[in-house]
Amino acid sequence: MENINIDTFSEQLGIYDFFNVIVSGAIMGMLWYFIWPGFFEKTLFKIKVHISVVIIFAIILCYFIGMIIQEIGSIADRYIFHIKDNMRKTFLKTETEKAIKKIRFKNIEIQIKVGKRKNMVLFNPIRLNMCRKYATEILQKAEIECGENFSEEQIQYICARMEYRISYIGKGGKMEKLRALFSMARSMLVCMIFSVFLWIYIVATGKIHLWGISHEICGILIILCSVIFYYRMRKTMRYMLLIMIGHYEADYYSRNHANKENTVGEKMKK
Repeated sequence: MENINIDTFSEQLGIYDFFNVIVSGAIMGMLWYFIWPGFFEKTLFKIKVHISVVIIFAIILCYFIGMIIQEIGSIADRYIFHIKDNMRKTFLKTETEKAIKKIRFKNIEIQIKVGKRKNMVLFNPIRLNMCRKYATEILQKAEIECGENFSEEQIQYICARMEYRISYIGKGGKMEKLRALFSMARSMLVCMIFSVFLWIYIVATGKIHLWGISHEICGILIILCSVIFYYRMRKTMRYMLLIMIGHYEADYYSRNHANKENTVGEKMKK
């Protein structure tokens, strides 16, 4: 198999990232204009320069807003939504494992079982057991001790090794596309949440410019879109991890088959 071309991979990643930033910034601007067009009419539309300058300024503004939204989305997912971290930390968990919360007070550490940590990726027990087998082999090759249950740190390491292997054999394209879709859904969720606060502000101040749509319907649509993008994030991240596991599984059997053929060939030579 051919190894991945790093330059091509970087170019694709850069294009996905640029597209996400520009589109999320543009959509945020459109939402703002849809809800509060008076803001633009008093600022951007009053600039008396050539239209090309206004277009360039609008593109730069969209990119700047998109970058801010992307960073806010990354922080929100890390500290509020926990979609990416939870799925990456639990895709090898079984239903019998329980999450353990550690509480430290001075030199004393107390461990409390806080309930089951649900596997949000692998629902099929047969496939889960096979994936745990691959994970055990990864840890053993790295000379890392592992018991019956994997710690969250071990699962994160296994996930990173699987991703590296998939990138090495040049099969990371689909994952990067899904990663871009996840980032886009996350940015859209941030846009919707921001629009909720903007909607509350203009309703409270009486600056309602909703193009003939009642503010109740507009608020319901924004909240509905927020819920849709939230579940879109979960769905996309799950698909991305499933594709990662599928590619690693295919490569695993391909390597084992090649090793068996080499072993048989050496025995026949002897």
